[in-house]
Amino acid sequence: MFKVKGALLDLQSHQWKSKVCLTAKNWYHSHKTGSHSGRNRLRLSFLWTLGGGVAVATGLVASLLLKHKPIKDLGILGVEEAQCKKKDKIDKRKRGGTSGLEEAKWKARDLLQRAKDEVGSPGIVAAVSVDGRLLWTEGLGYADIENRLPCTSDSVHRIASISKSFTMAAVAKLWEEGKLDMDKPVQFYLPEFPEKEVDGEQVDITMRQLVSHLAGIRHYSKDYIKKLKDSKKDNRTENKSTDHEHDGKNSSKDDQMKELTDNGKEKCNKKEKDSELKEFYVTKDYSSVVDALEMFKEDPLMHKPGSKFYYTTHGWTLVSAIVDAVADQDYLTYMETIFKDLGMDHTVPDKAKPLIYNRARGYSYNKRGKLLNSPPVNLSHKWAGGGFLSDVGDLVQFGNAMVYSYQYTEKHREAGYLPGYLKPETVRAIWAAVPITKCSWERDGFYAMGWGVRDKGEQKGFCPDKHQLVSHTGAAVGASSVLLLVPRESDPLDKTQLNDGSQEGSVQEDGKPDDQNESNKLSQNDVMTLPQGVVVAIIVNLENVNLYRTAIDIANEFQKIKL
Repeated sequence: MFKVKGALLDLQSHQWKSKVCLTAKNWYHSHKTGSHSGRNRLRLSFLWTLGGGVAVATGLVASLLLKHKPIKDLGILGVEEAQCKKKDKIDKRKRGGTSGLEEAKWKARDLLQRAKDEVGSPGIVAAVSVDGRLLWTEGLGYADIENRLPCTSDSVHRIASISKSFTMAAVAKLWEEGKLDMDKPVQFYLPEFPEKEVDGEQVDITMRQLVSHLAGIRHYSKDYIKKLKDSKKDNRTENKSTDHEHDGKNSSKDDQMKELTDNGKEKCNKKEKDSELKEFYVTKDYSSVVDALEMFKEDPLMHKPGSKFYYTTHGWTLVSAIVDAVADQDYLTYMETIFKDLGMDHTVPDKAKPLIYNRARGYSYNKRGKLLNSPPVNLSHKWAGGGFLSDVGDLVQFGNAMVYSYQYTEKHREAGYLPGYLKPETVRAIWAAVPITKCSWERDGFYAMGWGVRDKGEQKGFCPDKHQLVSHTGAAVGASSVLLLVPRESDPLDKTQLNDGSQEGSVQEDGKPDDQNESNKLSQNDVMTLPQGVVVAIIVNLENVNLYRTAIDIANEFQKIKL
């Protein structure tokens, strides 16, 4: 503002000065040919001084008059452009932080803003950690539009299907402790669950099948039941027909079942989003996870367990009922213990009555594009599959705990590192891709146990790295989410290979093996610190938003930095 006003002041002062000086100049020339006495010279000097004073006074008056005038009204070209260039110069200077950290933050913020703008979400929040250190959190927009409450890293949102990964940690813990057999029929733990038949043959459902969506339990739609009945009716008619009528013109039962499902995905379900299905908006309050089984336990299976992949949230309600039975305590109580052990202080079941501070509101758009509050729902029928609230800090904390457990080795134990929450072999098992599954949000991925995974791809010259990716996305009433883990690809024992090429168990000059030689005892400086990798969490308070690609792009930016 000062420079702009100064420019205008100089302009107007110059105009007044020019007029006064022109008057003085004319007077000078009019007396040039006459006699110039001392009095005339004095008058000339006085006029020159007077002209300068008038010009200065005029400039001061103009400055006062224009003190509150907007810059855009001054009519001076290039001012706004100059200010933009100055701001851009400052931004670039800020982005040039140590080891590219500020650059990564700046780009991540831009990616987050893009994701928000593209879908028109009220608010969005993200957090990123690198090697276990929380380096960036950012909230944009509003957690509550009506009350103008900003969306921050403290905002607590519905995390939807990321709840499945939480529940998988509980299942894995019980599995490690020998309390749960992943391959026993569910009736071993829940005798009240009905026996199932497929094509007249009794079949068993196991926990291993449930956590990989292979059990054949339906999702929110029941349309397949009518199709199954029609299929059976057509099959009875077909059996009564003659061989001539049967010759290649009528579909067999297997063909009809193949038509009903496509790689385990119900055809009608491909066209319908969860938000378009009635069971997405359940309001009934179930007193326990066992009571919630009534929603689907009498329904026929979609297919023979273990034969196809069919993504189902109801299947995880059965998982929670088994956890409830095996843990000898209520499922939610057991999960609260898990969250406390993992340091997840802001993760709770999504109940309407309790006061939950910083709880964000959920939103959706109607067919006319108008933003609305999401309708009230009760999630007691699917705690395990999509019923928890959390913030991005807790999601990142959970992700780091899993990566730490995955990368922990015997060398780390020898060096004094504390063991992970789960054993490394357990995490490797639950992150192992199941070949007949699919991961809807990762084109090159598979579903494992409670997680979507993409194994590290083969490295090619001058081509982008294909990092190992472990993730889960979520879609709830009024919210969408993603949790992405990118474990560091280097060998966790890299630093132990630098000891002059000596191998484990070799004999030193004093005749003692390495593990008995005090001078060769491992310290925490000798092994890779844990965890190693990038963890990204993003939540938006709008339903039906795909955040996975944004999480990948943000992770790529933070993988470039060196701490």
